[in-house]
Amino acid sequence: MKSYDYRSLRSRTRLLRGLLFFLVAIDLARMAAHHHERAVLHNVEAMTAETRDLVVASAHQSDAIVGMLAVIFILVLLSTYVVAGTWLYRAHANLRAQGVKRLNFTPGWCVGWYCVPFANLVMPYRSMAEIWQASLDGLNWNPDAPAPTLRIWWGLWLAGAFTGYLAGAWTRGASDLPALLQANAMQLAACVLNLAVTLVFAHVVGEVAHRQARQFEAPPAGQAMLEPA
Repeated sequence: MKSYDYRSLRSRTRLLRGLLFFLVAIDLARMAAHHHERAVLHNVEAMTAETRDLVVASAHQSDAIVGMLAVIFILVLLSTYVVAGTWLYRAHANLRAQGVKRLNFTPGWCVGWYCVPFANLVMPYRSMAEIWQASLDGLNWNPDAPAPTLRIWWGLWLAGAFTGYLAGAWTRGASDLPALLQANAMQLAACVLNLAVTLVFAHVVGEVAHRQARQFEAPPAGQAMLEPA
């Protein structure tokens, strides 16, 4: 059986939360860009021969901004996925390093389940729930204890993924103004859900890191060890 060493989550958590808050900032910018895009689409709807050149120029500028922000978002998102994967692996490896019993997942599969079609609708939530509960009290943790914060996180994750897929499909298939307005509304909804799930996940990783530090790490010299809540 593979052995694991305990390593603090502090540095990984700071990096991951930094990337997550950067994603929040980008999502806010994308929401503003899509809102402006919607205004431009309404201008196109009301366009006259006298305003045609101005409206067309505004539409091209809006498309360029939306496209640029989408590229930045994807690049930061991919970087966040990599860092989140290392964080998940380490968070679960720490539980095994401390001898926590009744664990159903391995550190590798805490990451790997995100890549398995259909199983990735359930298993990532279950592996995160294991990390969440066992990080609170490794000796007496309850795998069946309710975790409303994680349910909110996973519900937002699934809703955001579904809405993002629909938004992309509608945008690619839009060929007239009403369809473009519908696609724009879906893009705005996807941004709102992405922002929400990112904020909740930032809370989750911060709370797990705090739980593990309180349970497994010695306090600084001169401080008493905090008792588990």
